[in-house]
Amino acid sequence: MVWFWKKAEKKQAKADQTSVSLRPIRIVISGATNGMPVQTKDVLQNSLSQISFLSLSYEEAIVFENFAEIDHRNFFDFWDKGTDILKRHRADVLLRYDQMQNQIRLSFQSDDMYQKKDAVFFSAAHNLFLPLSFFNEEILPPQISALILATIISFVYEKDEKYKIYLEQIMTHLGQQKIPAGIEALYMPNLLIFLVLCYLTFKKESFCKEDMALVLSLIKSAQKYLIEAPNSNMKAIIDLTLGQMYLCASYSKKADVYIFIRRAIEYFKKSLKIFSRYTYPYDYARISFVMAEQYIRMFQLSDDNQALRDAVAELRGAEQIFTYTIKPFLWAEIEEKLGFCFSVLSSKSNSEEIALMAVKHFKEKQKVYEREKYQKIWADTEKNIGDVYFYLGKHIKSENYLEKAIDSYNSAFEIYKNSDMKDETNLLEKCVLRADEEIMRLF
Repeated sequence: MVWFWKKAEKKQAKADQTSVSLRPIRIVISGATNGMPVQTKDVLQNSLSQISFLSLSYEEAIVFENFAEIDHRNFFDFWDKGTDILKRHRADVLLRYDQMQNQIRLSFQSDDMYQKKDAVFFSAAHNLFLPLSFFNEEILPPQISALILATIISFVYEKDEKYKIYLEQIMTHLGQQKIPAGIEALYMPNLLIFLVLCYLTFKKESFCKEDMALVLSLIKSAQKYLIEAPNSNMKAIIDLTLGQMYLCASYSKKADVYIFIRRAIEYFKKSLKIFSRYTYPYDYARISFVMAEQYIRMFQLSDDNQALRDAVAELRGAEQIFTYTIKPFLWAEIEEKLGFCFSVLSSKSNSEEIALMAVKHFKEKQKVYEREKYQKIWADTEKNIGDVYFYLGKHIKSENYLEKAIDSYNSAFEIYKNSDMKDETNLLEKCVLRADEEIMRLF
């Protein structure tokens, strides 16, 4: 039985001939050795050291034995320790291992894994379980090594365009391989989901009907295996994966965008039954943020105000976890989206209260994107603030708010002019003139 699909031999030969020179990926391997076979670290190192562009280092650390069922405090401890290890080794990806009875569990972490804007992402709950017997050999089965490598590349995928070529080669190779000997049914759901996420990573920009059919068949196989070995965490991971698949599909050509977005949100919501703010807070916040983005897309397609209200509710949930202190740039993006939602809702309702909430959130974004360091972003945001003040002043006939609009426009204009941004300066000149005319109408 093959894991994946069978590529035509002609295309496979073409892929093999591609010479790829890649940016080195720094990997730090970390795990607790107490009570574990010492060769676990050695087998991982032996298996990955054969890859020329991987730079490996090692640090012994204590891993939470009950990570799959930890509470939110332990999650932050676990995550923070991983972040410290990544910083000490200046690594791109942390590969953790620990033993759970007769299994070895591998987990992956990168510093920015929850901040990427991609439709596809791995979470702290994505653990790769392997039979302990695999670690009685010098190296892992080649299919497993290839899957681990594909996962590592998926984490750093956007840092070098050439990774796409290499990842495609790995997945094409895996598609012709049989399942390794010794893999029982209980291991299959995790392995299949890892395969799906790696596949979605390199296919997301060209995702088509055939890709969707393939991914669905793999997910259905995972669901069948799950019947033999039920696991509530795994069910939530499958739901999360289905959400990501429909999200990829929503960006494809000739897609029924609205339906795919609704399906993605439906599965994301199901996954939150396990990925709650108390067990996996970062996953909860990331999923909430992604759902908010999709609600905004739904609004843009339907002009349905309820979609914006739903987006605000999800953003509020993400805002409580991804705070200014913990994830400042992601927090700033949340504030910007809240500002957008409230600005549109205020323009539809002429509500002063909602408009001022939009201004508040735009100004919050400027705490991160300061004027001196991020002039263009700061000016764009200031222009948005001016727009909110303008429409509010116009509808409630307030000279005060119209004057504030002009002040914001002038502040943004100054930056655009100094940066020789002619289109932007021309637009703002019209905005100021428009606000002046509204003030004149008040008298």
